[in-house]
Amino acid sequence: MKNLVCAICGSKLHGVSKSTAKTRTRPERLFGGILCHKCVEQVITYKTRVEDGLTKPKDIDIRYRKYVNQLMGKE
Repeated sequence: MKNLVCAICGSKLHGVSKSTAKTRTRPERLFGGILCHKCVEQVITYKTRVEDGLTKPKDIDIRYRKYVNQLMGKE
């Protein structure tokens, strides 16, 4: 069975398996089953910096920009 990996960094997602129903395969948290906890933390940090005016959306690493826009409701 192939392990699921983070969409940004490629690390293994723990607590997620493909052998059960789809609702049981995803953790009930932000971007659960898609991003690892470190990348989710980074996305939230970028979102907060953009909202506070400390950085511009175009200055965010391209790998994270899609998820930051989803959190901000722009996508």
